[in-house]
Amino acid sequence: GTNCVGLGVEMLGVLVEREFDVHEEHAVGRHHEREVGAAANRVLDRLTREAEHPEERTKSVIPTPWPTLTRMLRGGCRIGEVVVIAGRPGTGKTAAAMQMVAEASNYGGVLVVSLEMRTDALVEREMARAGGVDHTRIAELTLSQADWRNLVMAVNALEQAPVYVMDTPALTIGKIASAVRQKIAKLAAQGVVVRTVMVDYLQLITAEAQRGRVEETQLLADISKGLVSLAKLAGVAIIAVAQMNRNVESRGETARPRMSDLRGSGQIEQDAAAIIFTARPEDPELAEIHQDWRDLVVAKARHGVTGEVGCVWIGERMTLEERR
Repeated sequence: GTNCVGLGVEMLGVLVEREFDVHEEHAVGRHHEREVGAAANRVLDRLTREAEHPEERTKSVIPTPWPTLTRMLRGGCRIGEVVVIAGRPGTGKTAAAMQMVAEASNYGGVLVVSLEMRTDALVEREMARAGGVDHTRIAELTLSQADWRNLVMAVNALEQAPVYVMDTPALTIGKIASAVRQKIAKLAAQGVVVRTVMVDYLQLITAEAQRGRVEETQLLADISKGLVSLAKLAGVAIIAVAQMNRNVESRGETARPRMSDLRGSGQIEQDAAAIIFTARPEDPELAEIHQDWRDLVVAKARHGVTGEVGCVWIGERMTLEERR
């Protein structure tokens, strides 16, 4: 008898447990339905606002300096996501990233985390670009009167741009994230809404563990995930300049870069919303004839399409201009 009672209680327990699970499933289902419905309404409201007021769109999507690239990315760089710019040395990847910074400054504050170049060197390049002055003449101080006038005009323009540079030696991703969020909060108190952060360059960031004690692949994976987390938490679009590994060199000078050529490519490829390479024309004969031609190669575009944008590299002004 006792055994039967025990078995009955046990069966009752199972039945109650199952009934609870069923109710819980229904409750969770209803809860998710409400969440999706609320989100759908939010998206519809946002789309309506953006259709009625196009300037509203730039609060969530930041255009690039190149119209074709902007269209390919379906509007540009999105808040909460990471766009990677990479290329061989001398193909203009940092210059391209700084052009994106200049364009982004038309739509909100921009924070540049420069781990490679000091502020003065970075700004000197920007003065050349903004003033249309040959950078070689600036470096050699062989400037004409017109050059000096153009540099003064460039300084006046840069003074108005909401661009802020943090040049620091290699820091951990945690310390960079903390410093960036503090700076964003400080600027917000001054009325500046930071919408874009540029990091130059990704592989100079150290992870929480020291280099040498962790495999580089794991190190870069941690950094990549950390940047995505920062983009989401800080509500910014992140432009990350990245290095290539040596594999690309073995395929010839004009070989197209691939995502696998990125140092630490696995996690970066997964995390980045877009991956863009700066490259010479793939045809060696074309590359020889047009030494100033560059291509922006969109290898990944989560929200858009892959492909190429033909550009001209104006080296003296550190500028990539779309070929017409």
